[in-house]
Amino acid sequence: MGSEELIKMVKPMVDFLAEVLGDLAEVVLHDLRDPEHSIVAIRNGHISGRNVGDSLTDYALEILRESKDLPYKVNYKGLLDDGRPIRLSSFFIRDPSGEPVAMLSINLDISRVQDAYKVMGSFLNIGKNGEESTPPHPVHFTSIEKLMHQQMDQVLAMRGMPPSRMTPEEKKSVVEELDRKGIFLLKGAVAEAARRLEVSEQTIYRYLRGN
Repeated sequence: MGSEELIKMVKPMVDFLAEVLGDLAEVVLHDLRDPEHSIVAIRNGHISGRNVGDSLTDYALEILRESKDLPYKVNYKGLLDDGRPIRLSSFFIRDPSGEPVAMLSINLDISRVQDAYKVMGSFLNIGKNGEESTPPHPVHFTSIEKLMHQQMDQVLAMRGMPPSRMTPEEKKSVVEELDRKGIFLLKGAVAEAARRLEVSEQTIYRYLRGN
């Protein structure tokens, strides 16, 4: 079965899950072949303010990069720009070769139910008294191009020096951090990283191979 057929087959699940889970659950289907306009179906988009045609988030890229061959990842914590906590779960749809072509995500707005922890605690999977045991990950909704530049700005700023003063090992560590964030899943990321680090694209690929 081809990628288009897989996505078409999964698409009705967006409406199904949204109707089962209610208006506190944003259900999103991403076409991973087009990160810039990945959302092909969404219900309850009022939770994040997103629509069909919007892009992947930075956190989605990171989760996708970390998940590798896993079929799904559930109950990871996020924080919206307005401070609302959300609980995210993602199912990865893969083609026959094992490559992820789509991602079905459920983003639960738990801000209105945390006060009911005594009844919902096991469902929310949170710590004592409704407090998070680890801080949630901020989830930013922006264009893929802007996201790529923001992540590179952040990683380079943490080094505290311009690339012209970095050693090859320091530049390699920058590439490894960007890779961990899933930035190299984006089109044009290798060329942009090479430009910023003042190295060749071949050098970036060598760093990614661990050389």
